[in-house]
Amino acid sequence: MMIFALVVIAILLLATSSAAAKATRTPFTGTFYDCGPTGGAEKVWSTGDGQILHVRGEPAEGWAVSDNPYYNAYTTALQNYNLNLSTGSGGIHGTFVKDVIGVEGGWQGTFAGHFKDGLAYTSVIGHGTGDLAGMKYFAKFSPGENTGDGPCPGGAAGVISVSGVILDTRGD
Repeated sequence: MMIFALVVIAILLLATSSAAAKATRTPFTGTFYDCGPTGGAEKVWSTGDGQILHVRGEPAEGWAVSDNPYYNAYTTALQNYNLNLSTGSGGIHGTFVKDVIGVEGGWQGTFAGHFKDGLAYTSVIGHGTGDLAGMKYFAKFSPGENTGDGPCPGGAAGVISVSGVILDTRGD
């Protein structure tokens, strides 16, 4: 019985190290064009004599454009935030779905961050779906330069610089 237990442990250790050895990290950069809200938020209120805006469940959309084809995507999000209208500070978090162009599948994930001078800085974690199942991506979003270009009808509400890494543990 003891030998059987040792064999099982050895197999598990080999499988774990084999999977870890096959993981690849691919850095990427890109731009996210925030097309703005697509509808009304589930709940909106203010506190502090109207200085703090609280928004919950606000749908939004945008386009991700990148040097990595696995990040070029149409994106929908559900965002929640608290924004001090006097200072431009506050917090933001939410969920998103990215439908990657030319791929059956995409990304689902979460984001969280803060506002500084009314601009959002966020960290993003995405998990692959469909053809991208078994992959993850991690990225930082920070304000970018709005040149007026981009895929949003009527122009982008915001342009965001993206840098991150895609982790592929599939071993392909």
